[in-house]
Amino acid sequence: MTSASPPGEPSGLARGERGRLMRGLGIGFGCLLLTLVFAVAQFPWDRLTPWLVGQVEQASGARLEVAHLGSGWAMGGPAADLQGVVLHLPGEAPLEIDRLRVRPALSASWLDGEPALAIDLSVGEGQVRGTVWPTGATGFDGSFEDIYTADLPETLDLSNLPLDGLLSGDVDVRHVENRWAGDVSILGSDGSLVLPGLPIALPFDEFTADLRLEEETGLELENVRFEGPMASFDAEGTVALDAAGRPGALDLEIRVWGVDPSLRGMAESQGFPLGANGEAEISLGGTANAPQIDIH
Repeated sequence: MTSASPPGEPSGLARGERGRLMRGLGIGFGCLLLTLVFAVAQFPWDRLTPWLVGQVEQASGARLEVAHLGSGWAMGGPAADLQGVVLHLPGEAPLEIDRLRVRPALSASWLDGEPALAIDLSVGEGQVRGTVWPTGATGFDGSFEDIYTADLPETLDLSNLPLDGLLSGDVDVRHVENRWAGDVSILGSDGSLVLPGLPIALPFDEFTADLRLEEETGLELENVRFEGPMASFDAEGTVALDAAGRPGALDLEIRVWGVDPSLRGMAESQGFPLGANGEAEISLGGTANAPQIDIH
C-alpha cells in the first residue's frame, strides 16, 4: 500500500520535476555565463580604442593617448581596462591617469542615441567613479574621493579659487547651451585658502560646500563652511557667471568667527572690524571686480 505525502508536501513526482527544472536552469545559466566569458576574452578590445579616444577628444578638446586596452570585469559586467592613459590638454602639462576602467552604463539615454559610460579611474592617490555622457549634452554624475588639488588639470582654472587640500565630493552636471548646470558637493580637509587682502593662506581642518550651477543665475552657494585654527566662516548666496564662467554680480552673506588675535589687526586695517570674540557678519554685493562690503 502506497503512503500518501503529508499535506503541504510535494509528491515524489513533483519533487523530481522540480529537481529536473532546477538542473536545467543551472545548466542554462552556466552555458550563458561561459558564453559571456568567452565573448569577453575573445572580443577585439583594441578595436574600441579609436572610438573611445575619439569620444573623449570630442568632449574635452584634448588629445588622448592610450598605451594598452584590455578586458576586465566590473560590478556591472564586462569592462575595458585602459592603461598608460595620458591626457594632453591644450597649453598644459600632460595629465597622467594611472588606471581607467570603462563599461557601458545602465542609462535611458541610450534610447535617445546618447551613449553612457560608467568610469572608474585613479588620479594620484584619488578615485573618480560615475557615469559620463560623452556626446550630445555632455555630463557627469558620480563622485570623487581623496583628490589633491595639485593633481587636477589647470583647465579647471583653480587660480580663481586658490584652494589647496584634499577634496572629496559628489557631482551631477550637464553641459547645456555652452554652460554647465547641476549640483556639486565638496568636502575638503587638511588644506588652505588664500583670500583677497590677506598675505597668508588660511589653513583649514575642514571645508564643505554645496554648489548649484544654474543656467540663468550662475552659481548658488549653500551650506558653505570653513573651519580652521586661525579663522572660521560660513556663507551663502549667489555669484553671477558670464558665458565664459567669469564671476560678475555678487550677493553673498558671510558670517565670520574665531579669528585669531594675530589676524584681527590685519583684518581691521583692510576695513573689516571684528567683535570682541573675532566675529562679524558681512554682506558682499557689487561685482567681483568692484565688491561692495557692508559689515554689521
